[in-house]
Amino acid sequence: DVFPVGTTTVTYTATDIHGNVITSSFTVTINDTEKPVVSGTPSNITQSNDAGLNGAVVTWTAPTVTDNCSVSTFVSSHQPGDFFPVGTTTVTYTATDIHGNVIASSFTV
Repeated sequence: DVFPVGTTTVTYTATDIHGNVITSSFTVTINDTEKPVVSGTPSNITQSNDAGLNGAVVTWTAPTVTDNCSVSTFVSSHQPGDFFPVGTTTVTYTATDIHGNVIASSFTV
């Protein structure tokens, strides 16, 4: 059988021809250790400053996340369309699934 994440009790019951019954049980515990998968993280972006400013507004297509169970959070340190100062800034996307598995994916602007 396929067991869900968590603890499941399996019980066997035997009855003889005289109605005597005995049971035996054990538990099966399934842990989710599979991290979410972030797809489509942009490559590093190099862009000139916006005219007259000490930085630039930078856009990109945000990555997506999938998980074998379910994703509880998917957050980013910066958003497409944010203003970035001159220099290198790391943009990090962090995904956490419902069982606490975490993965981060980054690129620089």
